[in-house]
Amino acid sequence: MANEQAEFRRMATRSSVYLWEFLLEVLEDQELQLLCYWIDKPRREFCVKDPEEIAKLWGIMKHRPFMDKKKLLRAIRYYYTSQLITKIPGKKFSYKFGEIPYAHPAFLAHLYRPPTPVNVQLKLSSRGKMDPC
Repeated sequence: MANEQAEFRRMATRSSVYLWEFLLEVLEDQELQLLCYWIDKPRREFCVKDPEEIAKLWGIMKHRPFMDKKKLLRAIRYYYTSQLITKIPGKKFSYKFGEIPYAHPAFLAHLYRPPTPVNVQLKLSSRGKMDPC
């Protein structure tokens, strides 16, 4: 965890890093797939598997030591009005990126890596169907 914290401090080179940019960086980091992962990358759908840990990392980046799950989820909800991020109905902690302000490398077709068993964590629901979150 200490290495991850040092990495996120180093990522904050710009004076302001937006939450949606941070989430994209986490989604693209193979080592953080247990915290946040793509459900369907071409459709820009993702799941925040461990919002408390994501909140801690976001707090480190923004130099806000009291960042918690509640504050992180509130910040994500602020994006609903601009439709930068929207909630996927019926799925807990699952979201979809809308139109982003610029062409982020995570969404460029030539950089797309198909999902592998490592970066798509699925669990069986009580009905025996695959449930991504």
